[in-house]
Amino acid sequence: MMNRHPRNQQDPDQNKRMMIAIVLSLLILFGYHYFFERPRIEAMQAREAAKQNAELQKSLDQTETQIVADEDVKTYTRDEVMARGGRVTIKNDKIEGSMPLTGTRIDDIRLLEHYETVERVNPVALFSPSGTEKPYYAEFGFIAENDSVNVPSETTNWQLASENSQLTQDQPIILRWDNGQGLTFERKIALDQYYLFTITDRVINGGENAVTLYPYQLLSRKGLPKDFVDFFILHQGPISFSDGELEELSYSDLEEEQTFKNKGGWIGFTDKYWFASIIQDETETYKARFTQSGPNDPQQARYQADVLAEPMTILPNSAEETSYRMFAGEKKLDILSSYSDQPGLRNLDLSIDFGIWAIITKPFYLALNFLSETFGHVAWGIIILTVLLRLALFPLNSKSFKSMAAMKKVSPKLKEIQEQHKGDTQTMQMKIMELYQKEKVNPLSGCWPMLLQIPIFFALYKVVMLDIDMRHAPFPGWIDDMSVMDPTSVFNLFGLLPYDVPGFLMIGAWPVLMGMTMAAQRRLNPPPSDPMQAKMMKFMPWFFMFILAKFAAGLVIYWTWSNFLGLLQQYTIMRREGVEVSLIKGYKKAPVDDKKDDDDK
Repeated sequence: MMNRHPRNQQDPDQNKRMMIAIVLSLLILFGYHYFFERPRIEAMQAREAAKQNAELQKSLDQTETQIVADEDVKTYTRDEVMARGGRVTIKNDKIEGSMPLTGTRIDDIRLLEHYETVERVNPVALFSPSGTEKPYYAEFGFIAENDSVNVPSETTNWQLASENSQLTQDQPIILRWDNGQGLTFERKIALDQYYLFTITDRVINGGENAVTLYPYQLLSRKGLPKDFVDFFILHQGPISFSDGELEELSYSDLEEEQTFKNKGGWIGFTDKYWFASIIQDETETYKARFTQSGPNDPQQARYQADVLAEPMTILPNSAEETSYRMFAGEKKLDILSSYSDQPGLRNLDLSIDFGIWAIITKPFYLALNFLSETFGHVAWGIIILTVLLRLALFPLNSKSFKSMAAMKKVSPKLKEIQEQHKGDTQTMQMKIMELYQKEKVNPLSGCWPMLLQIPIFFALYKVVMLDIDMRHAPFPGWIDDMSVMDPTSVFNLFGLLPYDVPGFLMIGAWPVLMGMTMAAQRRLNPPPSDPMQAKMMKFMPWFFMFILAKFAAGLVIYWTWSNFLGLLQQYTIMRREGVEVSLIKGYKKAPVDDKKDDDDK
């Protein structure tokens, strides 16, 4: 008889086949989704995201279109713009300015501790309103995902919602605007004791539908800064910091749009002495750009740094807020470093370009600032810093000068060997080496201090260029500003003769003094064995005088004072080593005979 399963008992093989079929079906569905459907969906999402991003960036670009067109028609003075009224005053101990209620751009910042000229009449205008000759401002706003949603623009008339109508260190202001579609925008702006603004935007949705907005911030400037110098020694232009990396660009780089996707950090423009940047929270991701528009002329082109943040969605009957900061002020290390304990602000000091010699430049910068504050003036700081550097190099310089003294002693014998073996170079070189060994002279030992001076020179040049305390700082005498070249010229007897001198002949009194000290040092040094080299060395001080005449007076003063101190040291050592000293042609000072002095005693 055949075995039959009970009617209510399932076949085990049937269950296995069912499980296998289900697993195979799931594998087929998963494989199809992973290898076919998923790439298609991701590609579609990428296209939509790219399209949306392009539309958002286009909307951001359009925020500038009308105002740029208006500026091209006519420009106004700052006073004419201020006379239109409708502005909120901005003031603390460092800055003074204003911002319009229409658009709420921060577009008028003057630095109270710095002036346009040495006469100290007009404070430096870092930001200037739209419509002036060189507009430079910060703008904050939103781009709506849905074009039908009204968002604030440069023409929006905001209302003061705070009791105070002046933005100060202790009093933030609150502005409000209703878009008429159920959205209320509140903007709170605060200012610290220096140059840091904090902007907090709050959006209240009283409507029935959720709204998605993209916050943006931008810095816009027209043309290059007045004190712009296109020189490799100092970076001026677009700058950003994010993810631990500093990005420095030139204005010419912006002929092509430069884009970044960053998290935290800042983006902006750095000038020789001033710095403006938009600063994001360390936890926020955003898209940042540098762009150029308008004419190709660098003085007429518009340069922009902007940030497009992640979207914020405001549900019905709820509110969302976002905040960001802006720095706009002087590049002073102690101020920038004072923010180092605050998230997002830790690397603002990188806007000061200490360069590849930062390991030397930064300590010099700090030392010069300390000495200037201690002794009351940057002029004394330069003089004392030079003395300290000379003292630090004293042992090395002494060894070098002793070697030079020994070389100067043997120079008559060296000349004699050169005359005797004029036609036999090999024998002459052999005899010279024998002379060096006999007299225990190393002709190269005198070069090391000179080589060490090269990085010191470049580091100090960097310090003089970037230290804001050097700007408009006078030096006793005729120097009104140590950050620029000596304004006098030997070719009109330093101003005694009543005519102007062409720029290339502007060789001031301090460069002449520097050339004289270099010429005196040359006379103390042993003459080169090669006649051609000797002629070159003879003209070298005057060549340097001509070149350094165009450099900042502070650097030339350092170099002259350093030469003078070195001259005294070398003069003393050579006399003690028994070498005839000749500082002036035709006059030789007899060496000090220490033994004779002892006998006389």
